[in-house]
Amino acid sequence: MIHIFLKICGMALVMASAVLTGRQIACGYRKRLLELDALRRCMMILNNEIAYSSSALAECFEAASARCIDKEISEMFADMSRLVSQAQGERASDIWDSCVNRHEGSLHLTDTDIAELYNFGKSLGYLNAQMQTDSIRLYMSVLETQISDAAAHVDNQCRAAKTLSIACGAFVCIILI
Repeated sequence: MIHIFLKICGMALVMASAVLTGRQIACGYRKRLLELDALRRCMMILNNEIAYSSSALAECFEAASARCIDKEISEMFADMSRLVSQAQGERASDIWDSCVNRHEGSLHLTDTDIAELYNFGKSLGYLNAQMQTDSIRLYMSVLETQISDAAAHVDNQCRAAKTLSIACGAFVCIILI
């Protein structure tokens, strides 16, 4: 009797963990979409700061960080601002690479998204203001494409993650029987 009760409790725990895992994966897909949108907004702010206020790069990143709606993206931009203001002879692109590298673990972005972030950083700091804003606009168009692709597929990905996690949990429960 106790043996059957333990099996039932084990199956309930397996199913609960499977459902929660599916929900966590689905939340990651939705979070990616929000982070891409926050990144696009920060780039818009960065573009406007460079184009219209002629501020230093550190101040531009600080302004973008202050107005960012996503905590992880805001921290990345604040870190970039701090590192650029403390830099002595380092290139802004190298600082960007180290900053993205430090924060990519806390972001829900895909490898392609991260690669585009690194690619954007290659043009930081050494171009004139017009070329810098053109580079930012180019990256914003890439972000727009990534956002529209993510928005088109997020519901299907979330549904698939939840369904597959429940199916895996049911499979493990069958094995436990």
